[in-house]
Amino acid sequence: MTFLQKFINMLWLSVLSIPIAVIYSNYYAFQDNSFLFLDVSFYSAAIGLFFLLIFLYSLITILPVWLFSKSIGYLRIAYASLILAIAFIVLSVDAHTFHLYRFHLSIAMMDLFWHGGSEILEVSADMMLSIVLEIIGIFIYSVAVVLFSIYLTNKKVKVRKYAILATLLYVFANGVNCYAKAVNNHSLMVLSGRLPLYYPLSVNRALRKYGIISEEDIRNREIKQSSNGTFNYPLHELKYKALPNEDELPNILIIAVDSLRYDMLDSETMPNTFEYAKDAWQFNNYFSGGNCTRDGVFSLFYGLPTTYWLQARNSGIPAAMLSVLRERKYLIETFASASLYTPAFNETVFTTFNNLRFRSRGNDAVQRDEACIEDFEKMLQKRNSQKFFSFIFFDNVHGFNLPKDAPHPFKPCTSVNYMNLKNDSDPTEFFNLYKNAVLYADSNIKKVLDLLDKYNIGDNTIVIITADHGQEFNENKLNFWGHNGNFTKYQTQVPLIVKWPGKGSKVVDELAVSYDISTTIMQEVLGVENPTEDYSVGQNLFRLKPRPFFLSSSYLETGIIEKDRIILIDSLNTLHFKDLNYRNSGNTKRDKNIFDALMLMNKYTKGS
Repeated sequence: MTFLQKFINMLWLSVLSIPIAVIYSNYYAFQDNSFLFLDVSFYSAAIGLFFLLIFLYSLITILPVWLFSKSIGYLRIAYASLILAIAFIVLSVDAHTFHLYRFHLSIAMMDLFWHGGSEILEVSADMMLSIVLEIIGIFIYSVAVVLFSIYLTNKKVKVRKYAILATLLYVFANGVNCYAKAVNNHSLMVLSGRLPLYYPLSVNRALRKYGIISEEDIRNREIKQSSNGTFNYPLHELKYKALPNEDELPNILIIAVDSLRYDMLDSETMPNTFEYAKDAWQFNNYFSGGNCTRDGVFSLFYGLPTTYWLQARNSGIPAAMLSVLRERKYLIETFASASLYTPAFNETVFTTFNNLRFRSRGNDAVQRDEACIEDFEKMLQKRNSQKFFSFIFFDNVHGFNLPKDAPHPFKPCTSVNYMNLKNDSDPTEFFNLYKNAVLYADSNIKKVLDLLDKYNIGDNTIVIITADHGQEFNENKLNFWGHNGNFTKYQTQVPLIVKWPGKGSKVVDELAVSYDISTTIMQEVLGVENPTEDYSVGQNLFRLKPRPFFLSSSYLETGIIEKDRIILIDSLNTLHFKDLNYRNSGNTKRDKNIFDALMLMNKYTKGS
């Protein structure tokens, strides 16, 4: 057999593998709410994807071995059958895993099952028999594919048209995704999360580059919810109890300060907020669901881990809390200093709320923060006594910005170049600048709180003061500066002050997480009767119970935070075990918490 014939044989192997790949594709397919074009796109992607994957896999693993001999003997046939069977078994395991749990096979999951033993997965006799029979069937199919591919190659049956057709189906599926991305069609933007190793193309960057569409065009498109995505949120339709008088519902004001860490809430750095907290609920052990803005804000509003970010974005489903607020006739307004287009909160948290204030005027964070306060007051003047929900998001602390004539009591202070920071750098002057910026943010918080008194609405307004994430100054001596770097308390623990009319004041030391805020509002204000798990992984802040762990995310990793260790799931889906100071932990036990966390990260995916 010549080199060309062996190459053609690899094509036949790939073509003949399509039937079993399509069979397993059914485990990834949409079970409900699909439509014909979506199904056609899905199976086109599946056929093309698995054809190309098996072809590349065969070129790498089988063809080099076959090149050593002119004839393909029994040993090489056995080898090729084994290699092909391994690929099918991996596909089978991934397909069954996705069908059961709605996530793909990963190093973390294999690690967990391998080391966790029966504590994680119990295998019954019937289940073991099914597995054995399926593996036997896969080996028989693999041998048949190898033998039939050799037969077709020797008979010189043309394979080209089948290979071209499979490739064209893959191109078609990618074209559908490009179209869906370009026009924001969420009904079709749902394939990439279902098929393994499928990363379809998007041409939005090229369209913007050549002026075919603009950034403003993308932002201004009306985003509609899609029932065809993978995001199963809420799990069931929300039901609300009848309220005696909806007009008497309290206003809700959330004030968040970007990068405000937990230990800044004291009489020296935040005197106004510290004083205000004395008559409110103060949560001393409160953590964000992320160490960056995207994850902190997402978890606060959705009550979910940010592992659902892409699903939420592709579905066009906003935070459930906002949807209920709209049903309850709240005036919903945002006063964010930094743009809410980046990260794309306009396409996630606030999607379908098309008339919100997504950016602030001003040349720097100080001016933008001032504009937020001015616009908030304008809203209070124009609202005609309508109850409101407002989100004020200050930005000056994030960039260590404050006016030159503002108080600078923490000295010496100076700005630094992050690129020049080293593990032995002295953080004192940099940290003092940060504290001066926090002091200025505290004065802005007071201005907002004074407006509530000015317009006589303080007694009927729930006020929540918090942050999206913290800020580290190399406290653990591992050269971490800023945020989005690790999940220690310096980057994830933030203040939480809740002043709730009629609930008095209290200091709470029980663990609370940003997931709890929306849960509390849904239950205590909006009268949602569903079980909490229908719309959140959080708890009611006024009825907190001990947690074995909580989830916190960054752009690249997810942390499972336990009482005495941090378990990282990195971008390669491998597990790492750290102590609370981010040193390697001696406790590497793969326990049920890890499995439960993985389930939680996929609970709101359709079919789970």
